[in-house]
Formats: sequence, C-alpha cells, structure tokens
Amino acid sequence: MCGVAGVCVAPGSMAGDRLQHVATAMADHLVDRGPDGRGRWVDGDAGVALAHTRLAILDLSEAGDQPMLSADGRWVVALNGEIYNHRQLARRLESAGVRFRGHSDTEVLVEAIARWGMEVALERIDGMFALAVWDRNERRLSLARDRLGEKPLCWAELPGGGLAFGSTVDAVTAHPDVEVRISRQALTAYLRHKAVSDPASIVEGVHKLPPAHLLSWRSGESPRIIRYWTPPRSGHGTDGPADDRSDAQLVAETSGLLKQAVADRLVADVGVGVFLSGGVDSTTVAAVAAAASDEQVRTFTIAFEDADLDESARARAVADHLGTEHHELTATQGATLAMVERLGSAYDEPFGDSSALPTLLLARLARNEVTVALTGDGGDEVFGGYNRYLALPAVWERARRMPGPIRRPLARGVGRVPPRMWDRLGSLPAVGARVSQLGVKASKVALVAEAIDADDAYRRVVSHWQDPAALVLGSLNDDRDPLVGWEDSLVDAMIDRDLASYLPHDVLTKVDRATMAFGLESRAPLLARPVIEAVIPLPIRHKLRASQGKWLLRSVLAPMVPAELWESPKQGFGPPLDTWMRGELADWAEAHVFGPASRSHLDQSVLRQLWEDHRTGRRNHGYALWDVAAFGAWAAERNVTG
Repeated sequence: MCGVAGVCVAPGSMAGDRLQHVATAMADHLVDRGPDGRGRWVDGDAGVALAHTRLAILDLSEAGDQPMLSADGRWVVALNGEIYNHRQLARRLESAGVRFRGHSDTEVLVEAIARWGMEVALERIDGMFALAVWDRNERRLSLARDRLGEKPLCWAELPGGGLAFGSTVDAVTAHPDVEVRISRQALTAYLRHKAVSDPASIVEGVHKLPPAHLLSWRSGESPRIIRYWTPPRSGHGTDGPADDRSDAQLVAETSGLLKQAVADRLVADVGVGVFLSGGVDSTTVAAVAAAASDEQVRTFTIAFEDADLDESARARAVADHLGTEHHELTATQGATLAMVERLGSAYDEPFGDSSALPTLLLARLARNEVTVALTGDGGDEVFGGYNRYLALPAVWERARRMPGPIRRPLARGVGRVPPRMWDRLGSLPAVGARVSQLGVKASKVALVAEAIDADDAYRRVVSHWQDPAALVLGSLNDDRDPLVGWEDSLVDAMIDRDLASYLPHDVLTKVDRATMAFGLESRAPLLARPVIEAVIPLPIRHKLRASQGKWLLRSVLAPMVPAELWESPKQGFGPPLDTWMRGELADWAEAHVFGPASRSHLDQSVLRQLWEDHRTGRRNHGYALWDVAAFGAWAAERNVTG
C-alpha cells in the first residue's frame, strides 16, 4: 500500500529540478499512506515526474522500491495497492522468458505491461490498485483504478495542457497551479449521500477517476478516459444457458472461490490480521483465514460502551472458536470524541459517515500489531445483505396500492410527528417503550410511502438530506442517478446501484482513508474479481431466502462456525450522533456547522432552524447536521472558505 503522485507538462516547458520539487511537494501529503520510503523518477526533457511513498508489504528490499522501471527501460510504474494474482502471472511471464530481479507484485505488473501492453495487463490482473504508468517511447501517461474502487486516484488538467495526479485530492491540490475552490455541485451531492461521488471531487477542476477506468494522456492531447471492465449485473446469470447447479454445488464452488481469495490476500512479508465484528462477513473471512494460515491469525475488534451497538462478545466468541489471537479495544466516549479531531485531516474530502470514527480506532489498534488487515467489506453488496433489500420492496409494494394524492399527504403527516411525541407515548404504561422504536420505523415507512416511484423510494432511503439543493447557495438539483431495471427487479437494481455508488464512495472510502491514516493496508477478499463475477449474476433467490439476506454466504460459513455465534440481527457501527450533537459534541459541531465555509456556501437560515429544532429535541437532525459539521471540519483543516 502506498501513495502515488506526479505531474506531466509539455516537453521542455519545465526544468527537471522544478518538476521534482513539485512532485515532492505533492507526495508530502501522502506520507501516512507510505511511511516506509519515498521514491522519485524524473525526465525533464519529456516533462514528467513521478513520486511514490511506500508502505512495504512485499519484497521489503530495494528491489521493491518505486517508481519502478521495466527491464527493457521503456515503462515506469508507480503503484498504490496489491496485485493478488501476481504469483500466477509471474509464472506465466517466466515461461515466456521474463526474469525477475525480486518478488514484488509491482515488478510483475511492470513486466506484464512491457510484455502484453497496458490494456491486456489490466484485463489479466486481479487486485486493488491505483497506478500511474509512463511510456518513455510514446511519452504517454496512463492512469488506472481497480474494478470496484478500493484505491483512490485523482487528477486535474493544468494551465497550458499539463496534468497533475495523486492518490488523494490533497496531493493534487498541492500542485501550485491547482486552485482550491469548493464545487457547490459536489457539495450538494455530498450532503445527499454523505460522500462525494465519482467522477467529481469537492474541489472544482479536480476529478476522481471512476473504478474500472483507464485515463490516457499525451502532451497536446486532451485526456481520454475509457472503461476497461464492466461489472456483471445482479441476477442476470440466467440470461445465458440454464444453470442447473444444486444448492450444494453452488455453496461448494463459492467456498472454493473465497478460500482462494483469502489465501491470496494472506500473502505478505509483514504481519497480517483480520478485522472481526462477529457478523457474517468478517466471521467468514476470519474462519477461512484461520483454516488457511500456518500461523495463529490475529483478529481485531472494537467494543462499545452502548449495549445497543456492542457486538464485541459475539466477536470474542468467534475468535475463541477459531483460536485466533484476539485484540479488543473499547471505544469509550472519550476516545471516540477525541478521534473527531482527526476526521478533518484523515479524509481528503468531506466525509459524513460517522462509522469512520470507530473505523479509525480499529485501524489504530490493528496497526500496533500488523501492517495488513483483511476485512469483510463488500459482503452486503455482493451477497445481498442490506436490510433495504428486504424491506423497501415490501413497503413500496403495499404503499403503491394507495393512490398517490391520498398516500403522499398521509405519509408527510406521519413523517412530521416529532420524536418526543413517540417518546411520550412510549412512557405510558399501557403502551410501552417500544413505541419510540416504532416511531423510527414509522418515519422510514413514511419516507418510502411519500415517493413517486420505486426509484424515488430508493433515493429517499439512501439520502441524508432529501433536498440538499435547498441548502447549498446557488446550487442546481444534484443529478439523478436512476436505478436501472427496477421495473423488473427492485432488489437486483439496488444491488447494482450500491456496487457502483455506495460501495466505492462510502464504504471503501471510509476504510481506505481510516487505515491509510495509520499506515495500515486493508484487503477485502469478498471483492475478489472471481467472487464478483461468479456471485453477482446469480438469481436473487441465492442471496435472499426465508426473509434473510446473504443466503449463499451464510451457507458457506455454517460448516465452519456454529450459527449461534454469528446469527443475530445486524447492528450499527456508528456513535449516537443525535445525542452527542446536543451534548458532548455540541460546541464542536456548532463551530463547524456555522463556520466560515458554511457561511460562504450554505443557507444559514435553513441551518439555524434545523439546529434549533435538534437542540431543543423537537426533531432529530443529528446525522444531517453531522454532514455539515464534517464539511466544516474538512474546510477548517485546510483553511478553505471559497
């Protein structure tokens, strides 16, 4: 795991020492991503400088240093990530006459490009990566990002036709010719989804390369971007020949794919551990890792003081069953609140997913023992685990039977019932405390029932701010990214959308920035290419059964770990923001909700009304206000207001 940065300009337009200085300044923002070494490669005549910060994982010797040249001297590569099938590719290249100097995956990658060319090499690799490749013969830069967006890569055009790129927005904006101006359109999208969606970034003119895309640039030409891989569509495996595999065959084949994926991700010349929550996803990864490893696997868990959030006992029971060396940290209120101050620097863009806080704590805990951590990320999207896959179709199917002119006003009325009203009802002996929980569910049902169609219902469910354009000054409505195919299968359409949007923009961003803040590499076996291409196309009956998600993954796990250890309702991984934003975090939140960046870009009257409603308990707006506070903290860290 590393950081990459660089700059390309017209040949001869900038001296080599100046190019190196600029690239070095950009890479200074990537030291946390690569604390073990720094490398530069500069060609002043060609107008290019590549920079790299290294987190040494494979081949810790100088033979693994980057940027790395191919044996023939034509290709220069800077890689952030891991190529998991590098050993298989190395054997294939060796049979064709290639001789390797070391055993790093970067050397395999650069020789694969030298032998097969950029696009063929991309087709053959399985990994998480953001890479920059310079072709010295054609004087052409290629940038590529992995298939599902595990690793970030940003770029910007420079005045005069040059290009700057880096692993993070901060690295790109360190270039002296990149002006930092907040994109109000990106800010609007951020407030809806609590993360900035590709290909935009929070900074005008800085772009994020989307997953599975390749950018090609040469002096005098505009950047050309193509998609090099298209993910399979959920539930579309039946488009081909009839699939007559039995359930047992399907479980056995999936188990084999997962065992190979985990085995590939255990390969490292440093310590490897597993993030373990005790849920289906992480327990599967830990169980397979424990069976595959010759050494005792180390597992890491965050415990919570709040019993409604805490899953540590379950994780501990799984660890005991698997015989792992288990490490546990209690995310006390003090420790979690202290980590709030780290958010603005750890995340290179505003990021509103509050589960980033315990994820940062977990990454810091693991880094004390290992340099690599396997995660269960992707299990919900690939195997169908989110509650909305079960709930939203059922609620919408019932709601749509009522005529819209009647349904929508009723839904708005239910949605406007203040939370304290539900609490008062719940305090009555004849009613019971469960009514307050019913109020939360009722508000969500009302949100769906108010929708125009199923596409709108999904959008409402995944949105933090339902109308962010009303808050952002001078913003147009954020672009609608519709569900494709919901008329045929709403669940399949939601899975496809979550894989393309929620997974890379929220889940993978959260984990990448949190782990990289402490120089820890995270690896996600459930997102292995063979797993994706085998599981995603399966009919929905192999994902949802008996009112449960992840049927296939549960079936793989069941023979390895007793179901009573992991079979329980899904719990959250975030702090109680509604309460904190009225109490312990109130001062911090108010300072950033109404800070300089907010005053420049957001309607203060709208914010003040929400703040007062939340502060007095009339409404719960903790999560929406947290998004604004996270934006303010990001801006304050960089002294950005415009």
